[in-house]
Amino acid sequence: DWYPLYAQVEQFTGARGAVVYSFAISTQNECLLCTTYFRRALKNRGEDINGRDLDAVEEDLAAFGRAIASAHRADRSLVGRLRERYGAEGLVALVGFGILMIGNNIVNSFLEVELDPGLRDLADELAAQAQAELAEHERSHAVPGLVVAPATSGAHA
Repeated sequence: DWYPLYAQVEQFTGARGAVVYSFAISTQNECLLCTTYFRRALKNRGEDINGRDLDAVEEDLAAFGRAIASAHRADRSLVGRLRERYGAEGLVALVGFGILMIGNNIVNSFLEVELDPGLRDLADELAAQAQAELAEHERSHAVPGLVVAPATSGAHA
């Protein structure tokens, strides 16, 4: 069950650490539902919703989350730091929950589980923000006088 394992991770890492770890796994797996859920958790805590403002301990949790989600293994020095910090029991909790989180990401993405209205509002807000940032980036990096031809369908003359 997700909630008891999450609570166990939270006991070892603290509330913010559990969110950072879960967010890193979900982001690595590109799970819109879970990523947005943990962004909302960060927002509700008054923190950076992109999970960037991390200290060294949280960087380790995020790196471990990304590693378990992508490579299914982590650097020995990272594992050593986590074992030293949380003990063998904490490391097992992180791995067990990480595996469950990956499964949760897959199920939600595969079944295309819809965002609830609160998460949908946040996702729409983030999409609008990203579009505005991209437009600003394009404006600030535009080359004067350069005209870019529209893309073609792939047909060659």
